Amino acid sequence: MSTASRFRLHALLPLMTSLLALGACTHAQPPAPPLPPLKATVAALTPADIAFVQQLNTMNIVQSATAASAKTNAGRSDLATLGATIAQDTTAQQATLTKLVAPHTITLPTAAPKEDQSVINRLKTLHGAAFDRQYIRYLTREIARMKPVLDAEIIASSNMDLVKLAKDINTKLAAYQAQIQ
Repeated sequence: MSTASRFRLHALLPLMTSLLALGACTHAQPPAPPLPPLKATVAALTPADIAFVQQLNTMNIVQSATAASAKTNAGRSDLATLGATIAQDTTAQQATLTKLVAPHTITLPTAAPKEDQSVINRLKTLHGAAFDRQYIRYLTREIARMKPVLDAEIIASSNMDLVKLAKDINTKLAAYQAQIQ
């Protein structure tokens, strides 16, 4: 081997080593492994939250039943329409409520208590103007009874899902009250 070729070999060897080292740096690193999914934390329900859930469940059952009567027995068309709206709203509220209490060991009754069942039965037997008077009286009392319960839940609860539900229902009850006056 001649000295010129040795010189080229010695000159090219560090250059090739440098290029190979730089080439190794250009390879992308493999992507980081995906993080494990976060476990959904379920907010604990306080005794006040549980009492609210049970009251709201009862209200939904009774309002749904009375709204069904309003759709068929009301003398005023606006009350029949309001009954259809209330029936739809209480069905949605009940679905949300059921979803919220599903992770907890709370069983919600599906039938109205005896004292409320008598109101439902009485409204089922009335028609026309007599139904309208009783239904408006019932709704007015129910809204007045539930408003402080909803307000207390909004103020005191730390469960944001229940607070949001209470605010939504409060807004709807105010709309119902405006329609019956």
